[in-house]
Amino acid sequence: MKLQKIDELILRDHSYLTESDNCFFLAEYTSRKKYDFSNTNQLIYNLKKSLEKKNTNEWEYKRKAIKTCGKLISGIFANKNISPYVFVPIPPSKCKTDPLYDDRLVKILEFANNQKQTLNNFNIKELILQENSIPSFHNINNDTRPDPLSLMAQYKIDQSILDFKPKKFIIFDDLITTGCHFKAVKWMLQEAYPDAKIFGVFIARRIFAEEND
Repeated sequence: MKLQKIDELILRDHSYLTESDNCFFLAEYTSRKKYDFSNTNQLIYNLKKSLEKKNTNEWEYKRKAIKTCGKLISGIFANKNISPYVFVPIPPSKCKTDPLYDDRLVKILEFANNQKQTLNNFNIKELILQENSIPSFHNINNDTRPDPLSLMAQYKIDQSILDFKPKKFIIFDDLITTGCHFKAVKWMLQEAYPDAKIFGVFIARRIFAEEND
């Protein structure tokens, strides 16, 4: 798999993105279809299994999905110098003290590090944190979902974990839909580090079935 840019031809599929956003994805997840519709749907479904499934037989599917994504991310940066980049995972909907806090994005990047395909390690920093747990977006009606500014109010930035000013950030998530989370995190990073370049990397982007027909 190779990274593909969200360009002007598909930008309209992600309502909060603009031409100034540099976002890249590996595959396409088809909305409103079940896990068996495609390999990507199955991967995303498994990644997003709730922590409530941890002590069930389903949990192994999530573990395998994390490893698969880790290998994909490692592969696209293979033999590259990634030292200028700080990887910032988009925070999950639950805060760190919540029993349902899901650190799958951090685990994907950590697994990518273990593959030793890049010239140096991924610099992973959880700079943006969720202050209070909120419902997951897929459990909220489209009409009541927060916009990026509302989402920013739920976030906080922890600059204490960086002892330098990065020149480049990669915001990482498993799935991009409207781009709301990406924009909220991007704006917070821009405010704290105005000279830095910011990119988005996603395992998949959401599409709709009728676009495939």
